[in-house]
Amino acid sequence: MNLIVAHSAVFRSDRNVTGVYELFIAEIDATSTAAPIRLSASIPSGGEVSDYKWSPDGSKVLYLATQSPGGPRELWVSSLDLPGTAQRVSAAGTTISQNAWLGLGNVAAYSTSIGDTYLADLSGSTPSPSKLAVAGRGNPALLQPSPNGRSLVVTTPATGASDTTLVIWASDAPKAVPLLTSLPGGDTRFSYDGRFAMISVGSGANWVDLSSPAPAAHDGGLSHGAVLSWSPNAEMLLADTGTAGMEISRYDFGGGSLNATVLVPSSSLACGQILMRPWSPDGKNGVFACAGDLRGISNVATAKINSDFSVLPSGILSSMNYGDENWSPNSQWFAVRASGDLYLIRWSAPDVANKPYANTAGSGVVSWSFAQNSQSIAIVGTVSPQNDTGLYLSQLPISGAPLIATPVSAPAHAGVQADVKWLPGSRVLTYRAVVSGAPQLFALPVAADGTPGTPISISGVSGTGVTSYQLAPTR
Repeated sequence: MNLIVAHSAVFRSDRNVTGVYELFIAEIDATSTAAPIRLSASIPSGGEVSDYKWSPDGSKVLYLATQSPGGPRELWVSSLDLPGTAQRVSAAGTTISQNAWLGLGNVAAYSTSIGDTYLADLSGSTPSPSKLAVAGRGNPALLQPSPNGRSLVVTTPATGASDTTLVIWASDAPKAVPLLTSLPGGDTRFSYDGRFAMISVGSGANWVDLSSPAPAAHDGGLSHGAVLSWSPNAEMLLADTGTAGMEISRYDFGGGSLNATVLVPSSSLACGQILMRPWSPDGKNGVFACAGDLRGISNVATAKINSDFSVLPSGILSSMNYGDENWSPNSQWFAVRASGDLYLIRWSAPDVANKPYANTAGSGVVSWSFAQNSQSIAIVGTVSPQNDTGLYLSQLPISGAPLIATPVSAPAHAGVQADVKWLPGSRVLTYRAVVSGAPQLFALPVAADGTPGTPISISGVSGTGVTSYQLAPTR
């Protein structure tokens, strides 16, 4: 079985010089198994690449690198058109704490160890001079790019307080707009299009219309911190709005103002803590964790009070690993891990749980990933009677229970790592597996009917292995 489409992957490895971790580019396609080539500039012995990010268009990679033991972490950019070379973005000798791409394309933001935040245009053959956007307060700043692609929120912390600033890239220069000053907190949650944001402040949160000519913070009425979850396609969120007790409300920002509707009153909840989970990708359904229960709200936009229901069957709730839940891309399946087993719930019948395979030994399920077409799910775990962590594949039918997950990784007894990813099109899986003591990168072809092919080595066996990898964004 051949791979279907060409796609780039960048991985971090010491394949050229043992102990010197650099970036390498590999093309996953149907006709070539050429050896990966170095993408980053050559790193001297004692140095390393420690962090990297694809540009939104997949043409460049930002990375942090030190040139000597204990040296400063400088920011560099490398282009796929000129692999093996790189341009330094930050000033020589300056230690960088965070970096990010703005979604509009070739504009990068970065923060220094003292919290100064700069933006730089990287669209040319050499980086444009970096422009200071926000002066620091002695500590590394938090950078949170907005979904609108042209702005980011910068939180510059100081002892006991933070300043929160909106930075807009306009006319090739950054414009800083103060939002909150000298208040605790600063974590920002954006609406799907970046127009609105909820910013944590102490034990509550403030909301801001970031599209306003003069953005201003307003009290969001949250009393238990920023316990909230934004809709993926509407100016709407679910949040804990309780005062004396826990309470779930729908916030609707229609018309540019905030309207709250209680959906689950505190009198109906016996929770010591509420955790809001992600909405379904289609924006219809919401989920929240309440003590030992996981509860759902169907059709959130029109839901009535006390219409929530328990998602999982009884008997497993006390052992559920909160934070592991996620949705299939088509919003038909909801997955949650409990006691090492993976439970798949078809949302059309939320009271019925289907377990794709039984696990009675080892560490159980470690991670999983739905295919983009929602027809398959890849699972990493130790499944009895196997003793090694392997990669398993289960097909998700239109109706009925999922098929029993079958092992698909190779070589035999190679420990598969948790970072499994699907390539666009759902026809190729990438994964890392430990071979001769070193994790290496593989690709697994998957036929249109979900049948797995034979794994193909992408990185080969060299050095102490591949420590991480990232697939290029879909262009």
